Amino acid sequence: MCRRWLVSCLIVSVLGGCAQVRLVERHATGGGVIAIPAHAALGSNRHRRKAEKLMAQMCPGGYVIDHEQEVITGQVTHTNTNVNRSGVPVLSAFGLGPTFEDHQSTISTEDMKEWRIWFRPKDAPPPDNLPVRSSGATGASKPSEGVAPAAHQVPATAPLPATAPTPPPKK
Repeated sequence: MCRRWLVSCLIVSVLGGCAQVRLVERHATGGGVIAIPAHAALGSNRHRRKAEKLMAQMCPGGYVIDHEQEVITGQVTHTNTNVNRSGVPVLSAFGLGPTFEDHQSTISTEDMKEWRIWFRPKDAPPPDNLPVRSSGATGASKPSEGVAPAAHQVPATAPLPATAPTPPPKK
């Protein structure tokens, strides 16, 4: 089974030009995590279709998407430097006149992102360790207390009191 899966992934990646769709994790249940470019997350496009095709190949009996999330995978820093020189070029060339230089640099950092899809075979139990979306998190993490993955039902909890307790009366 594993050999057939590896051969099918190799064929898909070579023939289908699947460099932008990749399997990040493979789970024992037959599911896993697939990454596609972040710009390809919404709508129907070729990266999304390739990811769905890969999920269907890995789960021939059908699959369930448990979670999708944009993940920061790194950063790129861009530096733009402008140099303005002023003076009389002929005099400056012979050292007879001053040359003034004004340097201005702009540095910007951009997050590199990809869209990840957590999936499983439709007959496999839902996972209990799906990531929770947070502003600065990268990669997968365990859910926080009180946060349930999309495939789970949230158990009922005791209702919170409607009003705050009143302080004791003053004497």
